[in-house]
Amino acid sequence: MGWGVVQSYGWFLLLGVLVAMYLRSKWESRPVRQSQEGLQYDGEKAIQRQEAMEAHRRRLQEELNAKAAVVAEQQRIKEEEKRKANIEDWDRHQKGLGYRSKGRVEESEGGVEGKGGGVEGKVVGKSKAKLRPDDYSPLGGDGGSCSYRPGRRSGGGGGGG
Repeated sequence: MGWGVVQSYGWFLLLGVLVAMYLRSKWESRPVRQSQEGLQYDGEKAIQRQEAMEAHRRRLQEELNAKAAVVAEQQRIKEEEKRKANIEDWDRHQKGLGYRSKGRVEESEGGVEGKGGGVEGKVVGKSKAKLRPDDYSPLGGDGGSCSYRPGRRSGGGGGGG
């Protein structure tokens, strides 16, 4: 009975013994921790690291607050200028001079020309580039690349004719 098991399962037993020997050699060759000094918790270093992180965070927060203050001041100035412009427009409207032009206004060198009924400046129109010539007619033909032409009807892509 003993030899029958070895004959039937011999290769499996041999493979199991080899795997066990390999695992045992790996287990024994592992480095053993000789000292626990490297693993001990160093409170001083941890405190110093934490204080350095806090100082860095404070510095970043101060920089962020300074930038936010500058942006808020610029926004306040812009809103104040817009408010003054709106008040000026309303006063001009009340005097009967009309609202300001929505186009670009070219300021004169002296600012407002006269206080009685002068105009602030000339309205400069934007020159737009024309996309098609003046004599263009969509029904005139000569479309150029706009005409449709179907492709060639060829057979299965073979050679002969």
